[in-house]
Amino acid sequence: MNAQTGLEGMKLLTLQPKATGVPFVFTPDLGGNLLYSRDLVPRLPSGLAPYGLSLTENALGALDSLKIESLAADFAEYLRNRWPDGALHLAGFSFAGVLAFETARMLTNRNRPVSHIWLFDTRVHRLHMPSAIFRSPVLEMKCLLVHAAKSIFKRPSDPDTMLRSYRLLEIDLKQRPKAYWPTIRALHKALENYRPDPFDKTPVTLFRTKEPNPLLARPRHLGWDRLTPDKLRVVDVDAEHLTIMHTAASLETITDCLSQAVNSG
Repeated sequence: MNAQTGLEGMKLLTLQPKATGVPFVFTPDLGGNLLYSRDLVPRLPSGLAPYGLSLTENALGALDSLKIESLAADFAEYLRNRWPDGALHLAGFSFAGVLAFETARMLTNRNRPVSHIWLFDTRVHRLHMPSAIFRSPVLEMKCLLVHAAKSIFKRPSDPDTMLRSYRLLEIDLKQRPKAYWPTIRALHKALENYRPDPFDKTPVTLFRTKEPNPLLARPRHLGWDRLTPDKLRVVDVDAEHLTIMHTAASLETITDCLSQAVNSG
């Protein structure tokens, strides 16, 4: 990987130095890294050049006040300066998909359109509790009951290492490298406070895992139909959440979709 420094200490990583073509930019995950992309990068179709955005030095120095919107604004400004025009794709797995979406929205608001947003099993939450219950009462009651059961009856022995919020992915910090804990805590809090605005100017492809567990209360569109209903395409992938970008079957499905997008222009 080659790194290029830019706006306010930001680093743009060249994930495949010999690749040429349309920039395909991965945003950082909850730990602030891009390891989730390692198996997909060498399989990207020709015509796509993979890059990765890192967290800014400013963001790492202000974790207590970090916001999704401010981080995406930094990303958008950097990408607009780096590629002021032409095709541009943004992609992210799970939490990183939220960053990719918000960055694309801010780029478009700055008159820099994005060609496509690729989301890998990313779930989004926009409505506050009363509105959510009004719109999807059965689904929200399932979410609430599951969250309550986990919080009350499955309390971990060391609760300080368990990040658990209503409707957000449960994270056990003990399963992650300790060096990432401060960043994960900060980004998890930022995600809990994030309320995205609708955005329907860029095509969005959501790769969704087939996890047939009704207790997970996972809606078909993972919440994106409320934000980008006319531009959304959902593709089912035969994988679990943590393996969606690593198994042979899921990678084949993903690369087929990417190839179709490249060939269609």
